[in-house]
Amino acid sequence: MTPVVEQIHGSVDEGTGNSYGFHGYWTKDWTTLDPCYGTKKDLAELVEKAHAKGIRIVLDAVINHTGPVTEKDPVYPNDWVRTSPKCTYDNYGNYINCTLVENLPDVKTESNENVELPPMLVEKWKKEGRYDEEIAELDAFFKETGYPKAPKYYIMKWLSDYITDFGIDGYRVDTVKHTYEDVWSAFSKVCQSKFETFKKNNPTKVLDNNNFFLVGEVYNYGINAKRMFDFGDKKVDYFANGFNSLINFNFKGDANRSYEELFSDYGNILQNDLKGFSVMNYVSSHDDGLSFR
Repeated sequence: MTPVVEQIHGSVDEGTGNSYGFHGYWTKDWTTLDPCYGTKKDLAELVEKAHAKGIRIVLDAVINHTGPVTEKDPVYPNDWVRTSPKCTYDNYGNYINCTLVENLPDVKTESNENVELPPMLVEKWKKEGRYDEEIAELDAFFKETGYPKAPKYYIMKWLSDYITDFGIDGYRVDTVKHTYEDVWSAFSKVCQSKFETFKKNNPTKVLDNNNFFLVGEVYNYGINAKRMFDFGDKKVDYFANGFNSLINFNFKGDANRSYEELFSDYGNILQNDLKGFSVMNYVSSHDDGLSFR
């Protein structure tokens, strides 16, 4: 499912018209659901009814960026995000220490420095009457994990709450190659710990012995690259950094091949280099300039 967290309010003027954060990738507050999708009670009911039919629920996790600045929502503080430079995508570092596009504040996921909560969230939570509860939960999380109060760990805490609160089964992780890979190793560890806690506290809701599932969006990764993604100046094995599966962007082209050739090649890779892992085939994507319509 698309991210269900609360989105920025108001419109983003892109010069040719206004855009609104209906899609889930422009986060305002990770701790609450966007009212367009419903309530936490609705999500709990959805997960329960899906599980009753043997269906697993995979939500979408965004750690790399917040939502753009709008007339109603200011930018997160400077110790949380950067607003420049824009990524040039010509080497490993220039995918990470930058903003994907203009006016999309990039979370400083490389930082391990303690930061205070954004004032906008503090004000919002107090107005909603849940400030003390949120602070108590954050204090407990940081005490339990020993992590510094860095932006990435706040967000990991907030996203892992959807595991302990609702029993979701996995995350599709957005913009994976735009953070350092240790972020995903830590996220996997946090998610797995919370999944085990959920199973322990809800034995009647346990479906199987599977671990928490993470599938990553490493744009332009393809199964033919096997374990590695090549940035040009560096190769990264995301399977070794917390992921059970990656999205296979090769498939949109490979689907034109004969069944025998396609299944033989994929079967060979999955039973050898990717044994124990998997890929999720994409026929098309909104990010893909060659999308089929």
